[in-house]
Amino acid sequence: MTTDERDEFGQELDPADRELLDTAASAGAAVPPPGALRDRLLASVRHSHRWDDLLPELAKAMCLSVDEAARVLVTVDRPDGWEDAPFPGVRLLDFEGGPGTEDAITGFVRIEPGASFPHHEHVGHEIVVVLQGSCVDSEGTEYFRGQRIDKAPGTAHAITVTSDIPLLYMAVVQDGLILGGQHLRKGDPRV
Repeated sequence: MTTDERDEFGQELDPADRELLDTAASAGAAVPPPGALRDRLLASVRHSHRWDDLLPELAKAMCLSVDEAARVLVTVDRPDGWEDAPFPGVRLLDFEGGPGTEDAITGFVRIEPGASFPHHEHVGHEIVVVLQGSCVDSEGTEYFRGQRIDKAPGTAHAITVTSDIPLLYMAVVQDGLILGGQHLRKGDPRV
């Protein structure tokens, strides 16, 4: 099978690059792509994001533009900024949401496999978008990557990770939450 038959990308190669790729494929050897091809490949992924498919939903929940939400999302992969929560296996990363989130706790939550976010009550509306992993809440509902969870004021639940990888989600919690009998609000160092 030739490169042309394998995919449309092969049709974009000049004859010398096509011959090199075919030779490498038939030899089973790993050969780095030619410079121009390598540069085009890198440029095509340089501005992509592993959550591109979720950006519109995340931007809406964050009250930010898609571009602003994309800039916030890159902070998730930086080790600085994450803080340990007061319960084991949970880390928190705050971000500044847009208009309408002034009184909301806005952040990312990372929970290790088998760990839980403890039982809490929502003072205001809560929006969660699952970025990776899966979890089950204390009501028995399981959630997966890409799902949006909306909780009304006065509802309560706990979250336990069910995936083999850490659960990562974005949360916007209006007016804070009640945890351990204490009302935790935006800016509280415990959240």
